[in-house]
Amino acid sequence: MPQFRYRALNSQGHELEGTLTATDANAAVTQLSRQGLRLRSIEEGVTVARVPAYQPAVSAPVHISVPQQRVPPAVAGKGPRYGVKPSPRGTYNDRQFFFAQLGGLLRSGISPADALNTILSRSSSGKFQRQVDDMAKMCSEGMSLAEAMEHYPNMFPKGTVGAVRAGETGGYLPDACETVSQQQKETRRVFFFFMGFAIILPFFVGGVLLAVSIAAGINRGIDAIRDGVEGPAVQSGFMDSFYAVSGPLLLIIAAAFAVAYFVGRGVQFRRARHKLGLSMPPFKGRAVNENLAHFSYHLGQLAKSGLSPFASWRLAAQAVPNEAYSVKMFEIGEHLNEKSRLSEMLYKSRLFPRETAQLVETGEITGDLPKALDQVMEFGREKEKQALVYIGFKAGCWTLLLFTVGGMVVFTIVYATYLRGVFRVLD
Repeated sequence: MPQFRYRALNSQGHELEGTLTATDANAAVTQLSRQGLRLRSIEEGVTVARVPAYQPAVSAPVHISVPQQRVPPAVAGKGPRYGVKPSPRGTYNDRQFFFAQLGGLLRSGISPADALNTILSRSSSGKFQRQVDDMAKMCSEGMSLAEAMEHYPNMFPKGTVGAVRAGETGGYLPDACETVSQQQKETRRVFFFFMGFAIILPFFVGGVLLAVSIAAGINRGIDAIRDGVEGPAVQSGFMDSFYAVSGPLLLIIAAAFAVAYFVGRGVQFRRARHKLGLSMPPFKGRAVNENLAHFSYHLGQLAKSGLSPFASWRLAAQAVPNEAYSVKMFEIGEHLNEKSRLSEMLYKSRLFPRETAQLVETGEITGDLPKALDQVMEFGREKEKQALVYIGFKAGCWTLLLFTVGGMVVFTIVYATYLRGVFRVLD
C-alpha cells in the first residue's frame, strides 16, 4: 500500500508531521479525520487529497499506521461490532432535539464522545441515558459515531446512521446532524397528518355501528308501545343489539388498530412502512422529493471532500430517510466504478426527475458538480415543501369529508328509524 505524508494540528494548535499507510488518499484523510487531527495537507508523491472543512478536536494526537476501509463495515454487509442492543423506541421528537444538540456541540470542535457526555449531563430524563453513555464509551474507545449508533436501531433508523456516517467520512458531521434534526421535524408533521386520518376512519365506522344499535333500541321501544308492554324497552333493545353486533365489531376494529399501530411501528416492519409510503398517492410525491433532496445534499458534500462518485454514491444512498428507496439506490450503486459518471447513473435509475440528471450532467461538463448538486437539493426541497402542503390539504379534506358523511349517515339511520316508528304507532 502507498505511504502518505501529512501535516496536521493537534488540539493545542501544535503542528505535527507523520506518515501512514492507506489504500488511497481518501482513505488516509478519513483515518486522520476520525482521530481528530486538523489536517493542513496530506500527499503521496503528486497525489493530494482535499481536506474536509470539519475536523473534531481530540485531547492528544494519534499516529496511525494501520489502514482502515474507506467504506465502513455496515456498507460491506457486516453488522454492528457488539450486536444490536435493546433500547426504548425513539420518537421523531427525541431524534430532532438529540441531533440538534449534537450538531451544535460538534460544531464547537469537541469530539463525539465529549459531545455525547455533555448531552448526557444535561439530560433530565432517564429514557436514553444508558444508551447515550454506552455510545460515548464506544466513541472514546475509537469507534465512529455512526458505528456506535448502529447498535441501537430502535433509536436511530438506518437512514439516520447513514447520514452520520456520510458526515464523518466527508468531514461535515455537524451539518449532517443538523440536517437529520430538520428531517425528523418535517417527518413528524407527515406522521401527524397520517395518524389523524387513520384515527378518524375507525371513529367513522364506530359511529355507524352505534347508530345501528340506537336504531334497534328505537324499534324495540316502538314495538313495546304498540304491544302495551311496560319497561325499559329502548335500553334493552340497544344493549341486545350492541352486545350481539356493534360491540364485538367495535372491539375487533379497536384491536386491529392497536395491533397495526404498535406492531407496525417495530424495526422489522420499518422497510415495509417506507415501501408503503412510496406507493400511497398522497405521500409518494413528498417521499420521492425528500429522498432526492437528502441524496443530492450528501452527494454534494461528499464531492466537495474529494471522494470519487463511486464512494459518494454508496454513502449517500445509505443517508436517505426511506429504507426502501435506500435499497434501490444502493443496488444501482453496485454497477458503479471509480470512472462512472453520476449523471449517467441518475438517468439509469429512473428514481428521480429527468431534469435533475440534466443539472448534474451540466455540472460535470462545466466542472462545478457540487454547485449542480446543490441546485438539485434545492429543487428537491422545494418540491418536498409543496408536497407537504398538499398532504396537509388532502388530510384536512378527508377528515372533513368523513366527519360530514359520518354525521349524515348516523343522523339518517337514527332519524329514519324514529320516523318509521312514529308512523307505525299512528297506524
